[in-house]
Amino acid sequence: GIGRLRVIFVRSPLARLRSFFRGYWQPRKGHLLPDGPGSADSDRSEDHAFETWVELILSPEASSNSTLFESTDLDHVAPALQKPPSSEGGRHPFVIFSLEDVELSVRRVERALCQSPFQHCTPLPSFPAPPKRSSKHPLPALSQRVAALIQSYYRHDLDALAHAADGPQ
Repeated sequence: GIGRLRVIFVRSPLARLRSFFRGYWQPRKGHLLPDGPGSADSDRSEDHAFETWVELILSPEASSNSTLFESTDLDHVAPALQKPPSSEGGRHPFVIFSLEDVELSVRRVERALCQSPFQHCTPLPSFPAPPKRSSKHPLPALSQRVAALIQSYYRHDLDALAHAADGPQ
């Protein structure tokens, strides 16, 4: 064949972290957090617990804390991109697929496939849209420290999402 278009799926790091924390980690292991539910000082808000968890799971020491984090936990929160997207793609064309904007991402993939070397100009099958964020569980406002930690840890993912609207890479 002519080749393959590399499609890199990227989700908002904050949405990803929050989803994993609320949907998996907190119900199963939340009691293990310092000052978590069931501890002597358990009057903390869920947002505060989330910030504490983010600081712990994104710390360089997270992999040595097997009481709090299994390797699968660390894999789940690992950045999608370890290097800037241009170096990830190498010589092969690629498109960033933002899970926060499925419709636009599908159009970007279709445009890229219609160009050389692919020349495949037919519509793609529908892609299931993620559920809309519930107003019951909005993303939390973060302290500057935790926001900066997420920005640094996921810098390549965030750069890719910011530049995704520029069109096929």
